[in-house]
Amino acid sequence: MTPLLSVRDLHTRYAVGKQVLRAVDGVSFEVGRGETVGLVGESGCGKSTLGKTVLRLVPSAEGTIELDGADITRLGDRAMAPHRRRMQMVFQDPFGSLNPRHTIRALLDTALRVHRVSDAAERDRRVHETIAKVGLPVDSLDRYPHEFSGGQRQRIGIARALILRPALIVCDEPVSALDVSIQAQILNLLVDLKRELGLAYLFISHDLGVVRYFADRVLVMYFGRIVESASYATLWRDPRHPYTKALFAALPSADPTHKRGEPPIKGELVTTEQVRGCRFHSRCPAATDRCRAEEPVLRPLGEGHHAACHYA
Repeated sequence: MTPLLSVRDLHTRYAVGKQVLRAVDGVSFEVGRGETVGLVGESGCGKSTLGKTVLRLVPSAEGTIELDGADITRLGDRAMAPHRRRMQMVFQDPFGSLNPRHTIRALLDTALRVHRVSDAAERDRRVHETIAKVGLPVDSLDRYPHEFSGGQRQRIGIARALILRPALIVCDEPVSALDVSIQAQILNLLVDLKRELGLAYLFISHDLGVVRYFADRVLVMYFGRIVESASYATLWRDPRHPYTKALFAALPSADPTHKRGEPPIKGELVTTEQVRGCRFHSRCPAATDRCRAEEPVLRPLGEGHHAACHYA
């Protein structure tokens, strides 16, 4: 069966002074219909850029993006319009992503107008239906974003993504700006919507604890590359890349007697240098001369499990 989303050898680059930032550097993956794929990694690894590139919000330098088997990588705005209806985004900042001068009704109605839903009665019906799906009362529609809490604003952001009835939603750190209790409510809402509507998600997060609750499959990203991919259960049981192991080691423990010890990796992610060999070798406690000279490729280790490490 053709996957809903297929990404092949995708590259996204930015000029930083005289240097080139390879934010996404040869990434390939798929998202099936109704599947949730988690994308994890520390800040600056390229997660958000990858999500925006997939949605064509940021231009790619190389590679292909296919939605339902159709290559959308180089489509113009007019040809891209019907595909945009099928792929939407929920942003990290629930306030900054909403126009403060528009009521919630106007925010939702505008999306329908832009995509040529011309019948006013149909637009009104869909606006009311969608605001109810995200758990907000109908009287919310005539209020402004500043009148809502952070969690309520994120529900509005989800409603805006849903209004066009997409098949795929890219969620870019959708709960990281919220209190923990509100995070759980938003995650439960996303799970319920997936079950009800058959949605697929590309769920971007730096928090493996959140991804554990939510994702069917996980991609671990470092310095613009996918370094490991598997189901969460497989990664938890048998992480093979040193970076994945470090992410798990950094998870907080509920045991007050637990001693964390020395961090498994040190230093910061440097994104503008051209690194020879494995791009993780300068921070890896197990790096060898081979790691410094030869870049590993993502290779299969078992059913659905891949890692880019010479010694995995």
